[in-house]
Amino acid sequence: MATTTYLDASAIVKILLREGDVETARWLWHSAERRTTSAVAYVEVRSALAAALRDGRLGSGVVAARRVELDRRWRQVQPVALDDRLLRLAGSIADDEGLRALDAIHLATALFVADARTLFVTWDRRLAGAASRLGLAVAPASPF
Repeated sequence: MATTTYLDASAIVKILLREGDVETARWLWHSAERRTTSAVAYVEVRSALAAALRDGRLGSGVVAARRVELDRRWRQVQPVALDDRLLRLAGSIADDEGLRALDAIHLATALFVADARTLFVTWDRRLAGAASRLGLAVAPASPF
């Protein structure tokens, strides 16, 4: 398995919301030697949990439990803080790949921490395609 598994927010959301393909997400989580993500993923995931509550997909008790699970899982990742260098790289990636801001931040962060065996985990096909073009191994989203 990969030395570093970079999880974008969609991978963590999939686990917490128990969305389709959750077993793949859980397997990727558990098989990772080292998990990392951008610090912005925490806010993205909390936002997704709040949206699930507002939309009535999850009740308040379930959302409270999933927030606790997020905090437990968050202690198992190595979040990467944003700095000027990462923001500038993300800006260039957004320009070159046509990505949304947070997707560009995730990809820039993954490239920053990447080693030869890094696995970039996302369920976003557009982001998967950009990651693949920039030399990262991608799972599970097919970039094509």
